[in-house]
Amino acid sequence: MSMTAGELVRHRFSVDQYHRMIAAGIFQTNVRLELIRGDIVVMSPISPRRAAAVERIAYFLFVDQSISIMRSRKKPRR
Repeated sequence: MSMTAGELVRHRFSVDQYHRMIAAGIFQTNVRLELIRGDIVVMSPISPRRAAAVERIAYFLFVDQSISIMRSRKKPRR
């Protein structure tokens, strides 16, 4: 396969390669990155609004539901 000048070559990374690059300190620690289908993608910062929404969802899924489950276990069976 011959390449022309200025042609980009894409390399897809494995999860193992990605983790080794992180361990080697290749990436800045303040940059949010994700490995998506072999591509390393820079993610936008989490906004305060999104962080609050995630907190509410986590509360509902984990804390609120576990309280409901505990209450239902204490009900007498009929």
